[in-house]
Amino acid sequence: MSEEKETISGFDIEKRELTQEEKEREITIERIRGFHYDAGEDLLDQVGYEFGNPFIFAGFVLHKHKEYAKMIIDHVNEEGEHLDIHCFKKLEIYEYNEEDEIDGIYYDLVEFLNLTENAKARANQILIQLDEYYDDDD
Repeated sequence: MSEEKETISGFDIEKRELTQEEKEREITIERIRGFHYDAGEDLLDQVGYEFGNPFIFAGFVLHKHKEYAKMIIDHVNEEGEHLDIHCFKKLEIYEYNEEDEIDGIYYDLVEFLNLTENAKARANQILIQLDEYYDDDD
């Protein structure tokens, strides 16, 4: 029986061990936009559940956008057990940013991931390995 390889979620790319520097690399809008262009997929649509507990993200969003607390809490309650970070894209506070060509949620997600060691490492696993994969195809 062959051992099944762990892959990047949604992709047939075998995970490799990241260096400490790679795990701690800053997450940026530019890197996420690069994923969108390279993969032809929206990061949250593809792997949003990888970035950690959506209730912790909800707390972060509530703290950052206190003026929208009722809308955020109503949204969390509506999603219930199906809540994931991807679900927050539906909130009207996260409109598409024409200038940066990206959904508004990514500004908060970048800030959140850079504060959260484990989620940052998971995001870097995806962003780094997909970047390597698509660079190899050039």
